[in-house]
Amino acid sequence: GMGSCIVLDALLVEDFSLDSVHMQNAGVITIRHCIIGGAGRHGLLAHIWDGWILDCMFPGNALCGIYSDESIASITITGNRIEWNGMAGIWCKNAYRLSLVGNTIDYSGYEGMYFEDSNALAISGNVFWRSGCFYSKPPTGLPEWIMEDPLALCHARFVRGRGISFTGNVLHAGLHDDRKGNWAPDYGVVAEAMRHSVFTGNSLWGAGAKEAFHDCGGHGDGFIFKDNPESVASGLDD
Repeated sequence: GMGSCIVLDALLVEDFSLDSVHMQNAGVITIRHCIIGGAGRHGLLAHIWDGWILDCMFPGNALCGIYSDESIASITITGNRIEWNGMAGIWCKNAYRLSLVGNTIDYSGYEGMYFEDSNALAISGNVFWRSGCFYSKPPTGLPEWIMEDPLALCHARFVRGRGISFTGNVLHAGLHDDRKGNWAPDYGVVAEAMRHSVFTGNSLWGAGAKEAFHDCGGHGDGFIFKDNPESVASGLDD
């Protein structure tokens, strides 16, 4: 929908062939206490500003739990469970002034969280588990470019970000529910061309099967990555 002053509260929205909730140019919104899942594309397509996404579940969407490829700004995203989405838990381009606190992102097909060309993000107290789990059987509609990108198998990825704080998060690899298969994801945090951003105080214990932190380089002034105890996942107690 389009417009302003939109409230979705205590709704079950599921099994739509495209997006379960599609918000295009919507402002002053509240989404809370909802289950939004099983979509043929995204649970929530969110080209939105000024609002809250609180205490919801975004399970089992073919592509992303929350997706925005145009602009999303001034939104608080907190206390949500975002799981079993075929492409990513949260995937955004041109995101500005977001607060993401206390979410659990589990079993994403590729990135648990992806931000490109975004700034002024506060990301804290989130739990990432078992991202990058669908690479052996990608869902229908998945873009070819993501299947060809090995770095997409990660918990959290940032490309050309400015003014981003990523602190106090927990990232851990895992197995499938039957405890079979490979440890996923391959990478914990992936960062490229960052400026004036700080990544500190995160737990990267067993964050990735290959690397807990993969640095793509190209950073400008003021990029800090320190005090993030890390290890690779190898025979860990899941």
